[in-house]
Amino acid sequence: MIITDTGIYPGTLKSGDVLIQENGSIHACNGCMDCWWKTPGVCSRKDTLMKISSLLEQTDELVIVSCCLYGSFSCFVQKVLERMMPYFMPEYETQEGCMVHKCRADRNIGVSVYFYGNQLEESERMNAQSVVRRLSLRLGGRIRRIMFVADAMQIGGLS
Repeated sequence: MIITDTGIYPGTLKSGDVLIQENGSIHACNGCMDCWWKTPGVCSRKDTLMKISSLLEQTDELVIVSCCLYGSFSCFVQKVLERMMPYFMPEYETQEGCMVHKCRADRNIGVSVYFYGNQLEESERMNAQSVVRRLSLRLGGRIRRIMFVADAMQIGGLS
């Protein structure tokens, strides 16, 4: 699964890859919690991310391309990540000192994040690395790569 706020992503798309990019049809999470209680694992928002939980259950790697904003993801990427709530259970568990929701599936998703942004301060980079660490814990996965570049165009072609 590739989430990109620019349309740019590393490498080339392979058969079976899911590309999620801004197209104006992805809604923000409305916090209704229907995905936990009324329709477990399925979001009540009627758009392309409605069944993101089942997409994640089939994913081995999550690749994110995002502008680094104040040491975190862009608004679009954050919106997509928040829509992943159906993939999680309401129950918590502790992993590496962090409380995280249990996943609906027993997966080991590799997480690769490519941040771009000009003149990022060291504190922003450190915070972004911490955000990615917590994301990988939530997904029951592991960090494969975190890369910082000045311009998103530098990401295209990387693998």
